Amino acid sequence: MFYKVEHETRGKTIMKYYPTSLSQALIHTALNQHEKRNIQVGDKRRTTVRLEPEFWNMFNDIAETEKVTYKELCAVIEDRKDKNMSLSSAIRVFVAAYLRAVAAESMEKQSDPDMIG
Repeated sequence: MFYKVEHETRGKTIMKYYPTSLSQALIHTALNQHEKRNIQVGDKRRTTVRLEPEFWNMFNDIAETEKVTYKELCAVIEDRKDKNMSLSSAIRVFVAAYLRAVAAESMEKQSDPDMIG
């Protein structure tokens, strides 16, 4: 998960190790702290949602793309999630499913030159 770079300095061979993209992502994940947000879910209840900053960023990006607030999106997810699943987990699953759908749609567009949109 690291790549090695050797270079000469004053007649000595120095080796430095740099993280690959995968290890950089793992390091970033390990350093991430959960961010808590106290939100009102629809007209119902207030709850605290704990997500990693990257998930909050992606979730906000999705809400912006879909032209809704993140609170409105939370309400939709709350209404549709399994009763035994926390809202935080449901949001993570939603973000993953959304990104997978976007990636699949992009791959489909690339493979079909007649597709418009």
